[in-house]
Amino acid sequence: LGAEAMRSAELGALLAHADGRFERHAQLELSAVWREPELAGRVFDAYLCVTERVLESGEPYPRIATFAKRLRAEARRAGARRGEAFAATVLGETELLTGDVPRARDSLVEAARLARQAGAPGAEALARLRLGEALLHLGDRAAASSQLDEALELAQVPSLARHLLSLAYGVLVRVPEDPLEAVRIAEGAEQLFDPRWLCRTCPLEYWLASATACARAGELDSAERFAGLVREASDAWPHGPVRAALNEADAHLLLARGAAGEARDRFGLALEGYALAGQRLREQRVHTVLATL
Repeated sequence: LGAEAMRSAELGALLAHADGRFERHAQLELSAVWREPELAGRVFDAYLCVTERVLESGEPYPRIATFAKRLRAEARRAGARRGEAFAATVLGETELLTGDVPRARDSLVEAARLARQAGAPGAEALARLRLGEALLHLGDRAAASSQLDEALELAQVPSLARHLLSLAYGVLVRVPEDPLEAVRIAEGAEQLFDPRWLCRTCPLEYWLASATACARAGELDSAERFAGLVREASDAWPHGPVRAALNEADAHLLLARGAAGEARDRFGLALEGYALAGQRLREQRVHTVLATL
């Protein structure tokens, strides 16, 4: 697949998702290339960004998990490690978002192993950056940083860097406990990303984490800039829990400006949005902040 064919595959997946046919469409398309390693790699790469959008679209996570388990079983029967790695990663991401962090860690360790065996650096980068996120939530910052550093090295895949780098930095910005250190990472990433090629949706968590870090550090102009990027993403992608991310970003800005009451209301809206979407991990993140107000 060339760049045009990859874009066509991605567009087909997006249309299938819009029509409520993503799982069936993906299973048919991906299973058709099990036995063609090079072709399979390009097809799976084309589905990476679309799958991330599906995970953030408000689609019920039990349904996505069932799809991932079915796809993984089919890939295993066919001896398709690339497909098995893809499915294990999707499963691990659903487990992570829904708050089952230990199980997510185990799924993502397996996904990274399978991706390495399959010689799929983009797939391995995604698995390792999510593994780093799981380890961060389990309290192991050193191991999380190690996985994220490895993910960054692997993420330099030309066709996927515009997605993978921003996804990785969405986690990296949250690693330091010191807000000023988090701001330094956020600003370093901003210098790295060229807005002309950056994906419109994959950086959402990077923008949100950066807005949060800047607000906590008192860098309000930078916080407003990052929150504005979250706002643009929510305008372009109005469905699912994106609105909750905007409420969370605005709440941190309000809190930094001393408007604790308004901030509490916005955090409450974010909490409701994440809960409605089944994103227990992010729901807990907001709940932790609310408990301090």
